[in-house]
Amino acid sequence: MISGKWKIVILYHLGHEGAYHFNELMRLLPKITHRILTKQLRELEEDGVIYRYNETINHRKYTFYVLTSIGESLIPIIDAMYDWGEQRIDALKLTPKYNISDD
Repeated sequence: MISGKWKIVILYHLGHEGAYHFNELMRLLPKITHRILTKQLRELEEDGVIYRYNETINHRKYTFYVLTSIGESLIPIIDAMYDWGEQRIDALKLTPKYNISDD
């Protein structure tokens, strides 16, 4: 359900910052391709972790993505993994190559 390089990062942002539309996610994750983002979002939607809805803003149609209750239930787990990673990096005195918004 959360396999794939980008799903946890997408869920992290949706869980902490709320709904995003596709182009905002593309800007947020500059190293992801259009094709991969589309694939990851479709898989998350098929698994019932996110849902999408359309909204018209200034005569333009946007598709937004937001967590479902199943997706929201994953956030404490993702936060725990993030905290564990931060502690591990500190313990090993490493400098991370990426952060949650870079990759």
